[in-house]
Amino acid sequence: MGDKVFFERKQVKVGYRPDIDGIRAIAVLSVIFYHFGIPGFSGGFTGVDIFFVISGYLITNGIVRGVDTGKFTFGDFYIRRTRRLIPALLFTISATYIASLFILSPKDLASLSGSTVYALTGISNIYFWMQSGYFDNFSSLKPLLHTWSLSVELQFYLLWPFYLITLCRKTRNNAARAVGVIVFIVLFAFLSIWFINVDSSGAFYLTPFRMHEFAIGAVGVFVSNVLRNKKINGLAYLTGMISILYPIFYFDIKSIVFPGFYALIPCVGTMLLIISGDKTKFSEVLAHRLPNYIGEISYSLYLVHWPVYVLSSYIIVFTPDTNQICWMLALTVVLSILLYHCIEKPFRSVHKARLSGPSFSLACTLAAIVIIVPSASSWANNGWEWRLPEEIRMINQLDKKDAFDYTWVEQRALAQKSGFEKNSNKTKVLVIGDSQSADLINMMQESGLIEKEDVVARTIYFDCGSNFVEDNESEKYFTKLNARTIAKPELIPICKSQMQEAMNPDLLRQADKVYIAFLYQPNLVDYVIHGVEKLHSMTDAKVFLIGRKNLSKSSIEIVNSFNRIVGVERFATQFRDEDTYSINKQLAAAPGVKFINMMNYICPKKDKCLALTDDNKPVFYDPPHLTKFGAKYLAEKIMPQLQ
Repeated sequence: MGDKVFFERKQVKVGYRPDIDGIRAIAVLSVIFYHFGIPGFSGGFTGVDIFFVISGYLITNGIVRGVDTGKFTFGDFYIRRTRRLIPALLFTISATYIASLFILSPKDLASLSGSTVYALTGISNIYFWMQSGYFDNFSSLKPLLHTWSLSVELQFYLLWPFYLITLCRKTRNNAARAVGVIVFIVLFAFLSIWFINVDSSGAFYLTPFRMHEFAIGAVGVFVSNVLRNKKINGLAYLTGMISILYPIFYFDIKSIVFPGFYALIPCVGTMLLIISGDKTKFSEVLAHRLPNYIGEISYSLYLVHWPVYVLSSYIIVFTPDTNQICWMLALTVVLSILLYHCIEKPFRSVHKARLSGPSFSLACTLAAIVIIVPSASSWANNGWEWRLPEEIRMINQLDKKDAFDYTWVEQRALAQKSGFEKNSNKTKVLVIGDSQSADLINMMQESGLIEKEDVVARTIYFDCGSNFVEDNESEKYFTKLNARTIAKPELIPICKSQMQEAMNPDLLRQADKVYIAFLYQPNLVDYVIHGVEKLHSMTDAKVFLIGRKNLSKSSIEIVNSFNRIVGVERFATQFRDEDTYSINKQLAAAPGVKFINMMNYICPKKDKCLALTDDNKPVFYDPPHLTKFGAKYLAEKIMPQLQ
């Protein structure tokens, strides 16, 4: 009886589809469970694609009705979108920024401040595209990362109406309109699939490569009456449900290239659910009161969940356990309900908002400026370091860009050498690897060995994962096992070329010593060991395999979390990285080489791990990379082992 009353109340809203809110519930829950690391939702990120399709359908449906009845105006359209999205977004960003002032370190506050400015101007997708990828480990330090999809949606609203209105005014025939939208879908889908091999991050974040997902929803407006047979509608609905659930539970970003072709599966599935949902009883499950309500508050849930997770994790310091995840979920639900009923829902209504369209838009603009001004200031001023105690403030003054440049400057110079010096009596040293070999070279530089030895470097990107792969294993390695090259297939030919240069027979034949150092990937260790064995068989040089070295957080993050210096080495032990220890254990068994376990120097005792040098300088500027201070400090301990 309760459900009947509930749906009768909801149906007062003309054209309302409770089953679509049910689809929204699936989308938002899949995204939340994916972000919170709940097992079984490895493909929960596809919930965003489901949202795009729903948005494309609903927006297109409204525009077409307005155009066909002569009531559509751009002013009314954009004011409605502003009322629907902006107040809750403004409130969430403001609350996140204020909370971050008390929680985040200067470096992380500066990053948050930059994303705040971009998010409030509707282009945060561009900001995050220019930074590291959505699926990178460091994405967990970006409380507003999820606003990229809202920026894409806002940009879609700026572009799509013009194409759609032109199409609708040229013909009133739904079949012709559907063809026009399908042509649009095909063109932009091909563009997306092509571009993912050029710039996978751009294909993920940038609007032109997501437009076809909205358009897939849009085509549903014109073909919704094609399916009239109940059995066919039922089959279409079940097919659609499988097409969205399978990706949620079985997609894994480590083994697929996304978005590209794979994004079409949940998108087409969502479209099938939409066009058949009002003609089959199968949709009644999603039209039930609970999924219906979750769908209603889905926008608030989406806005709230990621800042709650990131900031809570930041306070906890460590990876949240099951109980903490449950508390985060509960907090997300409570805050979302409050945001929906106190901010989102009231401001949707013209009467409740008590402001005309232009006045409302002006108020939102002024509110955004009020947030942008301090955000821009904290962004430009390194996250307002004055918030920290003086001793910690000094540590935070490390310039990460300068530290990054320091990592690579010597390796790049040595990598440009065509070979060893002729007629030189110096020991010939070949260094092979990624940024970890760059760290090793910096330790050699700080110890003075670079001047005493003839050193040649051969850089192999971290994404490549090994110094050598057999030809008959190459396809499997790069397209099935290596998550980095699966996500960025454009790197495969580069990796092959770099491996070939590193395994140059002439260099190996001349070398007296070979150092191999990577930030080894857990599932590729066997290939690394085989690559080292292959190299060892090609040279008489003494081969050193340098183990992985990293804690789970940088020295600066550890100090900021501890909020003092005295005793920080004991606190740092809690950031031992399990993958690193497991990888080093496997590498130690590599035959015919001398293994150097770097973690014996990073964490020399059970109750001590290096975060700072003896004169309180940071050792790591990010989890695996050494500062100049760290390179000098470790060189004194490690270089004697490399002779």
